[in-house]
Amino acid sequence: MSPNLLRFAWPAVCGLLTLSLIGSNIYWRKQAHPAAKAKKAASEPAVFDKRGAAYFRELAAIQGYQAPQSLTGSDAARLAAYDRLDLNKRWAQERNGEPSTLASREQAFPESFKIPLAQTMKFHLPHRCHDYRYELTNKTDHSVRAPILFHNDRWDSATDLVVKAGFKEIPDEVERAVAIWRFVCPRRVFGEPPTEGLEEHDVIKFLSLYGYGFCDDSARSLATLAELSGLKSRVWELDGHVVAEVMAGGRWRMLDADQQAYFHRPGAPLDILGVEELSADRSAFDHLVSFRNATDYPPKYIDCFLSKENNKIAVGGNAEHKIEPYLRGGERMTFANYNWGRYFLGKYPNPPPRFYNGTFTYAFHARDLAKGGKGITHEPVDGGFRLVNHTEAIAQIELPFSYPFPVVGGLIEGTATVAKSTARLRLEDRDHERSLSMDLHESIHIDLDHFVAVLTADPTHRFSVVFELGPLAVLELRDFKVSSDFQFAGMVLLPLEEGDNEFHAHFPEKSRPEDFEFTVSWR
Repeated sequence: MSPNLLRFAWPAVCGLLTLSLIGSNIYWRKQAHPAAKAKKAASEPAVFDKRGAAYFRELAAIQGYQAPQSLTGSDAARLAAYDRLDLNKRWAQERNGEPSTLASREQAFPESFKIPLAQTMKFHLPHRCHDYRYELTNKTDHSVRAPILFHNDRWDSATDLVVKAGFKEIPDEVERAVAIWRFVCPRRVFGEPPTEGLEEHDVIKFLSLYGYGFCDDSARSLATLAELSGLKSRVWELDGHVVAEVMAGGRWRMLDADQQAYFHRPGAPLDILGVEELSADRSAFDHLVSFRNATDYPPKYIDCFLSKENNKIAVGGNAEHKIEPYLRGGERMTFANYNWGRYFLGKYPNPPPRFYNGTFTYAFHARDLAKGGKGITHEPVDGGFRLVNHTEAIAQIELPFSYPFPVVGGLIEGTATVAKSTARLRLEDRDHERSLSMDLHESIHIDLDHFVAVLTADPTHRFSVVFELGPLAVLELRDFKVSSDFQFAGMVLLPLEEGDNEFHAHFPEKSRPEDFEFTVSWR
């Protein structure tokens, strides 16, 4: 080979050798990767050991909990949360605190009477009662938005709350800001919040659904109500505390709804100081106004203000949630001045300091089935309805539920008779990817207490009952009833006392007093 030819051939040979080495390396890496992955998977410990898996399987069986496959860590956390709810209920019953925690939603009341609904209602309670409940029942055969029953505070929307409270009618801005502070202080209590997240930063959710939380929840509620009342506001995250500030009379004024305090210049109770003024001088805390008549402000919170380098303005709250309950024909909405231990456990294992329970009670009617259900027809039978699948394939039809209160438990019950094929009931909470299913035959008893959302960023508000009919199946449902327990705060509750009582009703558009039956029961 000539020297010139060798000079061009040698680099080509080296290039081919290099490409061959690269290709070989890639090939053997691919061969080795699955083996390494399998070795790593084999070395990783299982979610549960044999004893732990047996424990959670047994706990799942006790609670009627269904997992789509083998139990995971998330399933175990849910099971532990449901178990903790049951334990907290037993503890509350032993403590006998206020409000009372009773064994179940089903309670006997020896005395009750019906009250005609009107914008203003007055009635006389002949003697003191310890436990009571009141119920609204839709007497029509169609869905109607329920009236809002209230004592002094509109609790269904932030806008209506502000109007009813009359904040905008207070001409002096500082006095208006103080009035908002005085409104928020007694309508919340300090306690571990449901989620320690965005759920409690909505003013209606915080004050009407829960009524408890940390300092940041109280601060954001105050700031939101101030904005709705025509005042600028902002929220300060201090080094260990959160407070609201309201622009009133040309200056920022700090109003602490959690510790129920504010500070002012000497001899001028409405010359309220702001965060930056307080953080500049410890002596600025000398002149205190306390809603609960405290004589001093906790020193640890004073230190939070003085750590100026860590103080920052944070995102405020919102007023998006509205409580607009719709009742289907025959459906009943019940509020009680007690609870039966059901609440939304979103994060913390300890029980709320104060909460109440109510129930939506619905008796099945085929008119409420969602559109769809191709091939399925329905007709009334004695005590219920017959659903017929006329196709030779599996067909399903859905019964949806949606409520503005957190659904925290409940019960589905009735009887089922199936002919010609099989039928199943599937319960779905699609927002939280939860489902439960059972074959339908004879008695139906599904406990919602261990189905609703726990350890999530928000509670269950919507769920569906899906009837799945096999080819040509005939399903007869009798006495089919869904009881959906919900949680609410003290601001919603009508306070019934011995002697004369007065409260009010707001009737939304197309809602008429004669459409509803209002019953009060007590003991």
